[in-house]
Amino acid sequence: MSRDLAGLEAIAAMMFDAELARLNAVSAELAARTAELAALAEARNARAEMLQSGGGGDDFAFLAGQDGLWSAWLVRTGARLSREAAEIAARREAQRLRAQKAFGKRDALRQMRAREDADRHRKQDRTRGD
Repeated sequence: MSRDLAGLEAIAAMMFDAELARLNAVSAELAARTAELAALAEARNARAEMLQSGGGGDDFAFLAGQDGLWSAWLVRTGARLSREAAEIAARREAQRLRAQKAFGKRDALRQMRAREDADRHRKQDRTRGD
């Protein structure tokens, strides 16, 4: 039976590694989206600071009255990025649960195999002692 468990354990380990790789990929996607949101917020804050300090005189968009369009784009883009980040976070949580389940299977098979190995060693020790 140990050979069967060893094969199952190897398959479970591969499945766990695959689920973990998918989790890492989704986590990287979420980090990228979060970085985009942070960059957008930084641009908004820099623009607001420039306008508050009276530096809007050199800005063509401000002088042409197009600042409102940029602000509207900023709001739309921020909402889109936030929505995408939330969707990715939900996918990440679902993937985390799949990885957790795969880990549990792998760990259970490891423990079963370890118990089987320990039982086999005890039996061998008993037969040697006789």
